[in-house]
Amino acid sequence: MTNPAKTLSDVQLSIMSALWQIEQGSVAEVLAALTDKPYARTTVATMLTRLEKQAYVVCKKVHGVNVYYPLVEQQAVQESSISQLLKNFFGDQKSNLVSFLLNEDVSEKELQQVRELLDQRQQKVSQSK
Repeated sequence: MTNPAKTLSDVQLSIMSALWQIEQGSVAEVLAALTDKPYARTTVATMLTRLEKQAYVVCKKVHGVNVYYPLVEQQAVQESSISQLLKNFFGDQKSNLVSFLLNEDVSEKELQQVRELLDQRQQKVSQSK
């Protein structure tokens, strides 16, 4: 799978999320899988064509119907988007992002999960020394 070169728009990301969920699909199937808000069929078709030109999806004819398949993995797009966010808003400092996130309303359960993740990461770093 290819590595995403740029950040996707909100509409493109919604369409990709639907396609990752169903793994492959026609315009109608992708449209049916979109749950965040209603989209016009023409919007979905146009966005899939653009995503194909950007090498995020590939289109194959199956029994006369265009079927779209993702070419990039969801995790790769997530990593690319977070990297851009980190660079553009937090000076490429992960601690700045974490600090920002923890300034928001955070439940005790979420704080405990963060502590566990930090402990796990600390163990990995200690083991690699």
